[in-house]
Amino acid sequence: MGQYKRQKQCADGKKQKQDDADRKLAMFFFHNSIPFSAAKSMYYQDMVDAIAQCGVGYKAPTYEKLRIGSLAVFSVACPKGTLFLKSVDVSGHEDDSNCLFELLESVVLEVGLENVVQVMTDVSAGYVCAGRLLTARYSFLFWSPCVAYCIDKMLEDIGRQDWVSTVLEDAKTITQYIYSHAWILNIMKKFTGGKELIRPKITTFVTDFLSLRSIVMQEDNLKHMFSHSEWLSSMYSRRPDAQAIKSLLYSDRFWKHGHEAVSVSEPLVKLLRMVDGDMPAMG
Repeated sequence: MGQYKRQKQCADGKKQKQDDADRKLAMFFFHNSIPFSAAKSMYYQDMVDAIAQCGVGYKAPTYEKLRIGSLAVFSVACPKGTLFLKSVDVSGHEDDSNCLFELLESVVLEVGLENVVQVMTDVSAGYVCAGRLLTARYSFLFWSPCVAYCIDKMLEDIGRQDWVSTVLEDAKTITQYIYSHAWILNIMKKFTGGKELIRPKITTFVTDFLSLRSIVMQEDNLKHMFSHSEWLSSMYSRRPDAQAIKSLLYSDRFWKHGHEAVSVSEPLVKLLRMVDGDMPAMG
């Protein structure tokens, strides 16, 4: 009997740790607007296994460490869809057009000249020059800058305007608060008819604008929620962080700038979602 009890306690403790780990993983997805479909990635479980093998005390790479490296990611668009081909570390060579040209050429030859119609890259000077060198050598190839990348950079520039940056941060504060508490998230969905505020991750800036748009569309429902008796009688309503969110939702400045930011960004967001879909770029 004593052995059974110890085994049960051990099993319960293991399950508690598993549940805690699952919650923290889910929180990471929520806070960073990462779609749950990312868990289907072939690298997802590999990442978790590698962390587990490091054991207690593992420190995840910092923002600075992650951004120092520069990867060139190659994908191939074909009748079956867009497929990942490979990634190459180009750290230190991002502006070396000759190096990038040789890399692009090697990938084209790997895929097969007869199979390649168009090469698309971002619009950095190194890649623009490399693309021109590639089409100069292989005149039957087309090179073009990535439209999605160009539009995302335009949204990034808009997002850097002081008033737009402020309203995007305010919107992020609202979503982070709501999605950090299961009860608040459930009551929010009750008032929005099941609609979400956080949108699937496309790019950082388009996702921020889409989330702001969702909040603007739910303006009346969110205000109703925070003035409803069900909310006012809850333990959350009396907390300082909840009061700050409520003040934000009743701020004329927030809604004025929110509507303006959505109006300015909407055409670009629609275009980006169109070109970032599964339709082929040519043919």
